[in-house]
Amino acid sequence: MRIALIHSYYSSRVPSGENNVVDAQLATLRAAGHEVQLIEQQTDARLARKTYPVEAALTVASGVGPSPLRQLLDFDPDVTHLHNLFPNFGRRWLTKYDGPLVATLHNYRPLCAKATLYRDGHRCTECLDVGHSRPAIRHGCFHDSALATIPSAIATKFANDPVLRRAEVLTTLSEGMSNVYADAGVPRDKLVVLNNYVEPITVGRLVDRLEARGVVERHRDPADRRVWRLHLTDAAEPVLKEIRAYRADVNNAVVRLLGKDAVAELGKSLQTIKAELQDDESEIARPGATKVRSAS
Repeated sequence: MRIALIHSYYSSRVPSGENNVVDAQLATLRAAGHEVQLIEQQTDARLARKTYPVEAALTVASGVGPSPLRQLLDFDPDVTHLHNLFPNFGRRWLTKYDGPLVATLHNYRPLCAKATLYRDGHRCTECLDVGHSRPAIRHGCFHDSALATIPSAIATKFANDPVLRRAEVLTTLSEGMSNVYADAGVPRDKLVVLNNYVEPITVGRLVDRLEARGVVERHRDPADRRVWRLHLTDAAEPVLKEIRAYRADVNNAVVRLLGKDAVAELGKSLQTIKAELQDDESEIARPGATKVRSAS
């Protein structure tokens, strides 16, 4: 099968799950024998131009900008999988392309200038509720700047977003995400949930591969001979160092984006939630226990 992937890569300054998903999909499809063409725009390369902030803002606001159309017509794929156009691809080409199109909704960008439906520590659907994005400008939702928010606010078309209208299939990350888009007016039959889980048989194969690489060993549980315990070997240490370094980079990126005070407050909130969940589990585990909460 001939498959085209379209993705505007986010800057490497901050780790991007979307970038990783596209790279993994590309490698997996090619390994499976498919002919795949990646049509991309790289933010890192475009940042070198002094005019880039203005170019990106105009592309986002107007929908006019770099187009994958010529490459799509030359490659003539059996299906095109669109991941992300923001902020480097234009959107007007979507009305001219008639090939089969699948789009993955990694976030809520068609419905929210910030793409998260989240503001000031809580869920926010103000723009979605009123049907326009002026509240986003007033709140400075994008990069905490009213001016920076204007292009994204202009581009927020809700159910009339060009990608939502053009794609035959829209994949989402959860049933809840699908519900949000359906409630916003996107046809339910377009929305397909790709669950993020790993089946037990897949876990077993992953362990087999790790054991073959020598980074884990299986040992019988002395208390239950039916159970195998996994133990890391010395050969796993270089991998663990990479993981620790990546975790540190992610933590530093979060601190840069949110600030130390906000991160500290978030940590307190998560500890409160954790303690509450542990209390619930303790009550459920106690025989005959029924937990009653008083209204407050």
